[in-house]
Amino acid sequence: MTPRPGRATPPLRTMPAVESMHRTFHDLHLVEALPSPSRGRRRWPALATLVGLATIATTLEPPPPRHLPSSLVGTWRSESPSHAGRTLVLGRDMLAFGGGDVAPVPHAVTAVSTRLRNDSTILTVAYEDDGAPATLRLAWETAAPEALLVGAGAGGRWVKR
Repeated sequence: MTPRPGRATPPLRTMPAVESMHRTFHDLHLVEALPSPSRGRRRWPALATLVGLATIATTLEPPPPRHLPSSLVGTWRSESPSHAGRTLVLGRDMLAFGGGDVAPVPHAVTAVSTRLRNDSTILTVAYEDDGAPATLRLAWETAAPEALLVGAGAGGRWVKR
């Protein structure tokens, strides 16, 4: 169809389906350009969770050390007549008691606490004995590092072999 001279060209008409697709595309484009109100709301629970976990992590005490000092590692024997022939084997994370013909029985160390008292370091060693918690107190003299007092002195003096 060619326009006649002196007459205005009629506007082009598009098909309704094409116009509808154009509007839908245009609407989607605008929606993606605007921030979604739900996105901001999703960030708050995640942020609150992170702040809560960080607070818990900073207020918890670190676990107690589980290793004995390396200078104590070795086999110790009793000098006391009441404990003659007995041995105490100390490892970084285990201890074992033995004596006479009995082979040392190992126990896993679960915690070690230390404190200084005069010229000694007092160690409290927590371990498991047949699944039950147990403790052993050792006094390690700094003047004579090759000697231990076991059981706060009740177990006598022990020397490193």
